[in-house]
Amino acid sequence: MIWLHFLSLIEEPMSWRIVLFLLVFSLTSCGQKNHSTEEVKRIYDLSYGTDSRNKLDVFLPAGRTSSTPFIVLIHGGSWIQGDKGDMVRFQEDLIEKGIACASINYRYVSASVHCNDLMKDVSAALVYCKSKSLEWNIRSDKYLIGGYSAGGHLALLNAYAFNPDNLVTGVISLAGPTDLTDGNWVSTSGLTDAIAKLTGHPFTIPMDSSYVAASPVYNVKNVPVLLIYGEQDETIYYSQCTRLRDSLKSAGFNYKLSSLAGAAHDLNLGDQTQFTQILTEISDWVNLYGK
Repeated sequence: MIWLHFLSLIEEPMSWRIVLFLLVFSLTSCGQKNHSTEEVKRIYDLSYGTDSRNKLDVFLPAGRTSSTPFIVLIHGGSWIQGDKGDMVRFQEDLIEKGIACASINYRYVSASVHCNDLMKDVSAALVYCKSKSLEWNIRSDKYLIGGYSAGGHLALLNAYAFNPDNLVTGVISLAGPTDLTDGNWVSTSGLTDAIAKLTGHPFTIPMDSSYVAASPVYNVKNVPVLLIYGEQDETIYYSQCTRLRDSLKSAGFNYKLSSLAGAAHDLNLGDQTQFTQILTEISDWVNLYGK
């Protein structure tokens, strides 16, 4: 009807101003119908599985759509401690950059809970987020996964060897272990007992095959990976990232290594300038491989 009104106005002298106004109003109204009016949303302690540790917090940015990038974050803690709340600083900054994100808890390793169980938790969290895509107004594919320390290890291994329906299209590891067969590192890192629980086998020479199976370096696939490691890390030795880098380079797979000179295991995240630099690298990677 509005276009018929345009035609009648055109026949009248000096009515072109009215026509122009109505035309602009019409186009603006149409554009508003396609603009997302979603507000920032934070939802805590959602259950993605049956275990009491199977909880996640999801942070959703304003103006999100089904094409907004989405990343699942995994906390550190030597696979035996830590909490999803440890990643809240990243979550708050990511939603400011227009990136949706979830931070997950997972079962701690023990005499009966091992690496494959943690992988099941991570995969279940990814599938759960996908199942909520319509409700949360987020994308249902091309997720990224990232983590710090033990969480970085879990992110790498899941993306390489346990990626449900190829849902993950990019991975980020901040100071995550990559090679559990490095006997020198395992025996001197202070993580020997935790790694024994992770693999389900004590540390011996020669090592049980479970140490190979739980090592991202022996499971690489062409999932683009961003590696951020401190060159002075005395917990997860810098050689852990160079081993993975060499494996990826040899295979011709896509990766980027960001080496932090002078940084220890905490990556100097307490320094705001350093944190901003790291967050920028993360968000750039998410935007590159999550759209």
